[in-house]
Amino acid sequence: MLSGRYRLVEPLGAGGFGEVWRGVDHRLERDVAVKVLLGSRDGGGQAARLFEREAKLAARLSHPGITVVHDVGVDSACRFVVMELLAGRDLAAVLDSSPGGVAVTDAADWGAQAADALAVAHRAGVVHRDIKPANLMLVDEGRIKVCDFGIARAVGATAGVTARGYASPAYAAPEQISDTAVDGRADLYSLGCTLYHLLTGSPPFTGDTHVAVLAGHLSRTPDLPSALRAEVPPALDDLLMALLAKDPAQRPGDPTALAARLRHLSAPPRPTRREEPRTAASPLSCAPRRGAVYLGALDWSTTAATFRGRDYETFTAVYPPGGTRHAGHVWGDGVYTDDSSVGLAAVHSGLVSLAEGGAVTFEIRPGQRAYGAASRNGVKSSRWGRWSGSFVFPEQTERGVLGRPKPQPVFVGPMDWSSTATAFRGRDHESFTFLLPPGGAHHAGHVWGDGVYTDDSSVGLAAVHSGLVSLAEGGAVTFEIRPGQRAYGAASRNGVKSSRWGRWSGSFVFR
Repeated sequence: MLSGRYRLVEPLGAGGFGEVWRGVDHRLERDVAVKVLLGSRDGGGQAARLFEREAKLAARLSHPGITVVHDVGVDSACRFVVMELLAGRDLAAVLDSSPGGVAVTDAADWGAQAADALAVAHRAGVVHRDIKPANLMLVDEGRIKVCDFGIARAVGATAGVTARGYASPAYAAPEQISDTAVDGRADLYSLGCTLYHLLTGSPPFTGDTHVAVLAGHLSRTPDLPSALRAEVPPALDDLLMALLAKDPAQRPGDPTALAARLRHLSAPPRPTRREEPRTAASPLSCAPRRGAVYLGALDWSTTAATFRGRDYETFTAVYPPGGTRHAGHVWGDGVYTDDSSVGLAAVHSGLVSLAEGGAVTFEIRPGQRAYGAASRNGVKSSRWGRWSGSFVFPEQTERGVLGRPKPQPVFVGPMDWSSTATAFRGRDHESFTFLLPPGGAHHAGHVWGDGVYTDDSSVGLAAVHSGLVSLAEGGAVTFEIRPGQRAYGAASRNGVKSSRWGRWSGSFVFR
């Protein structure tokens, strides 16, 4: 009997912080769950006060997705937390019965529910610090309850179980491991690890020892979930990789926005309507009411034009006989193409396929905008964020196909997604310089082998050779194209990671 009130009936489970028991509250005559904390006889008065404060903060959290804390106490033998008794299974048990991972829609839905709960906690100043499958309970009708709020920090100070602020190495954020400042973004990292485990059947980092696992969090990049499980959509790939960023500043920071994105991804794919092929009157028709857009063989030396779509407006993409093939998944806020030359799709989810001589129609719904993606055959396309328009590639511009300009400075100002993207080719040993005027956009990019990666940037452009480039306001940087290499381009809106492209014959800059 604890504190003369709570009788422990039978153990329900054990974890890094203690044992959970089915109990009876004799004063109120109800069943409860009692968590008896490990090492709770250790620690001085300051630790006891921290335990009380953290537990009281958790008890004040009110949300359908947060386990209710009824009471906290200190018995002569131990410290304990009394919580509502939940009927269901934690997600660790769900994974035990689904070792290859759960349904993508289920994982996204459960993650959205957990993010909703975290949003309430973070607004109240409570950081969980131990989000993992075992602390997410699946109860009636598919509802998720987050357990153990506030316990991680309290027990860490009391018992030294979490000397560096984490209890579960497989789901610990890098800042918890390195013993630096921790805020709500650590919870979102741990939620990303949990979602990764739910989708692939394994946490993002594994190893024979805890040290090896922790080293992965600090220094390794995990495989894309889709590399381990093909049905994971690219938009979810991108979201998880953002959640697993080593630097908290690079992660999504708003649990409410994260929940919305996950809820969007949890919706079942919708079928895409098809139409018979039709002949396009011109290479490009801007914002057609019911027009056709001719998509021929892609030539990276042409100019990419943009157009906008109005709500409920439809447009049709047509491939002539002998044209290129497109197969793409449209997931939430992005489009993904593979083994294709060009893809075009609206925001809504679905699977689209455009074979030789085929056609497909996309509808732009209220609040949505069309998307564009392109890749050379056999190379996965970029995955972009929300745009105001879509790119199609006509054969020529008013000035004709661009040739190979001589090296010259190119003015790069703040990017306008409705502007025209100019492409050009570079010859071996040719160099080119990009200038940002004072007050211009900021660029920071890594150039890795055959690709470029930019983050928190407005525009980036680099040659193939490896290195780190940075372009501050008013600065300039020059890249040289070496023999056998070609220039690359990448662009992203501020705060959104850019696409990562394969080998190109030209580079894009945005005027």
